[in-house]
Amino acid sequence: MDASSSRIPTAATAYIAQCSINAKINLTFEETLRHIVRQDPDVKSLTLRLWQHSVGCAIGAKWLAEHTNYREYAREAFMAGLLHDVGALLLLRVLESLRSTGGQEQRMPESLILEVITALHAEQGARLIRHWALPETYAEVAANHHSPDTHSADPLTQLVRLANQTCHKLGMSLTPDASGCGLSRDTSRRP
Repeated sequence: MDASSSRIPTAATAYIAQCSINAKINLTFEETLRHIVRQDPDVKSLTLRLWQHSVGCAIGAKWLAEHTNYREYAREAFMAGLLHDVGALLLLRVLESLRSTGGQEQRMPESLILEVITALHAEQGARLIRHWALPETYAEVAANHHSPDTHSADPLTQLVRLANQTCHKLGMSLTPDASGCGLSRDTSRRP
């Protein structure tokens, strides 16, 4: 792991500790960071891209809250941004374990991995957050951050949705969409 990518998760972990929302989150993220070091190189690359995206969404959602009429949501916005794609992390770990089932490494095409994550991460993330007994608002953000119904969403989901879309447009995502930023679209990573 290069110096710049190792600083991002460390900074996120430090902020999570300050928020002290739940000891389970601290332990889960610390274990995830330790797991990244041991990962298969293909999955490690996806995990690091996911971390970059999650931290970008967390910082973006917090910034949006602080610079709009939602200052009271700033801390929650950071946590919601960090947790909104936790289902993708879960699915990466499950797929990685499936690859090595039976003692034989089975390569999965990245396009298949991304298709599974795209289809299931929101629902699985909400289920995982509920399993951890975190506040329901985080589960709702995870479940609805891609929902096309933008008018009925709560402010926290709106903040995370906007930060998420911005990160996608900037190419900070597992499936970036840089079409609106004057950047060329990288279709090799889109499911």
